[in-house]
Amino acid sequence: MNTQKTQVHIKDLVVGMFVLRIDGDKAGAVPDSGLMMETKEQVESLKLMCHLAYIDIHKSSAEATKHWANFAEKDNCEEVKLMPINEKKAVIQAPLIAVTQNKQQDLHGYKGRLIYRVLAQEISKSLQHKHIDVETFQGQLDDLYSYLNVNSDVLFLESQLYSLHSETCHIALRSAIHVGIHCLANNRSTSYASNLMLAAIIYVYCLDSIDTQSDAINIQFSRSTVDDLVLDKAIQETLKTIVNFKHLPFSAVKIIQHMHETFTGHGPQQIAGDKLQSAPQIVNVAVHFELMQMAGWGYQKQTAVAALTQLRSMAHIKVSERTIEDMVVILPNFPTGQLIRLGKAQTAIVTGQHPQRKLNPELLALTDAQGQDLTKAQKISSEVKLGHIQHNSDLNIHHFADMIRDAVEPKKPWYKRLFNKIFATGLVGSEAAQTA
Repeated sequence: MNTQKTQVHIKDLVVGMFVLRIDGDKAGAVPDSGLMMETKEQVESLKLMCHLAYIDIHKSSAEATKHWANFAEKDNCEEVKLMPINEKKAVIQAPLIAVTQNKQQDLHGYKGRLIYRVLAQEISKSLQHKHIDVETFQGQLDDLYSYLNVNSDVLFLESQLYSLHSETCHIALRSAIHVGIHCLANNRSTSYASNLMLAAIIYVYCLDSIDTQSDAINIQFSRSTVDDLVLDKAIQETLKTIVNFKHLPFSAVKIIQHMHETFTGHGPQQIAGDKLQSAPQIVNVAVHFELMQMAGWGYQKQTAVAALTQLRSMAHIKVSERTIEDMVVILPNFPTGQLIRLGKAQTAIVTGQHPQRKLNPELLALTDAQGQDLTKAQKISSEVKLGHIQHNSDLNIHHFADMIRDAVEPKKPWYKRLFNKIFATGLVGSEAAQTA
């Protein structure tokens, strides 16, 4: 079949179009063989990555071809040119460095799971007693930041598999990991990153402590100026209920105190534009990216792509465009640990991110094409099924927990005995390290 290649602006891309390539630094997201747009979610994903796309009219659906013909007649795509592959956006004044990971340092993910579980236990204890052991937290966050250079996917996967009474712990930790990855990509020091990650954890703790129902407090990212003021007052009051509030790092407290300042200058202290500190904006975006994907917290559960789209709509309103663009680079379209659907019935879990392609996560199949549970999870290529990937919110990950752990964790007896001993007895922090 002949190829009829034409370029379209990304706003005109619709379901049914066959994409050959896209412009910009994310051009590698589209396989050499091309990509059929089969879901609205895929279209939204590409809109986050580029300005223009080349499509093949012959391989596109009849409905998509008709849509293209309508706007082609109006000369909507005559005057546009492809953006050079290496062109940098003006808003990125200091481009992010590539975060290279050395997974060989923790081949089976043992260290990562231990670091995650110890921190999760510490956060759980802090939520229960309203007391934050700063010294212990700082040491554990230093370990977490160091591990991000090894294999951050282990941490995200553990956040979905490790059972705790409160989902708040996982939200706080995932937010902190996003912040840590951003710091790593900007070559920040360990002490700087630890304070930002601690601020993210404390902020989620404060949000969890607020009674949003009875106090009619809106925590959504798109909240009004009045809601900003009400939420800020509630957060500052909650912050002071922490038993050892005066011993919290000043830099972390300062970040939380500036969390509700807006780019337009309508926040509590009316700080606007370039005068806004970057740290509170980074923490704000990371936390709300996680909250938007959860039921409750003032949000209806939505996909990561929808969350990224909503965050982008707040550029120059809540936060700067530079912060949003920097965060969109490191935030995933298909988060590790998330269940997705391939085709009509097959279920898989995302076990890792492709270093260059946000649309090509590493997948582990949990059911067959008919939706029947497999006896053993199987690694599959996301490129083969790329056009069929959708988020799957119908199933609970814990239904497949044993199968997933059998596939990704070492089967050595000492490993199982050690983990059972540490977490069955509730050992955390230095006690866990001594046991190990």
